[in-house]
Amino acid sequence: MEDRINQPDSGAEGKRSVLMRGLTGSEKSCTAKRMAERDQGVLLELDSFFEDNTTGRGEVKLVWGRKALPEPRRWQMGRVCKAIDSGLSPIVVDENHRPGM
Repeated sequence: MEDRINQPDSGAEGKRSVLMRGLTGSEKSCTAKRMAERDQGVLLELDSFFEDNTTGRGEVKLVWGRKALPEPRRWQMGRVCKAIDSGLSPIVVDENHRPGM
């Protein structure tokens, strides 16, 4: 898999999206960021849902637990659909491996 990750987008016809999932600490976020930057794509990180940038301090929203999961899932899916509809490629989706996500 590392060989495929290290290959830049070949410019082949069609669009590409990559869904990154894995265990905590498995370098998926770093790899996703590297792929998006290298291929001039868009990076959609689910963890950014939990950051409140209105204060400029990157405070964390306290919306966690199974009952709160539908909101971040809808938010992320909306972002993915918007990126697809906009024709962006590659779209690198950085999910997480928290229970229930």
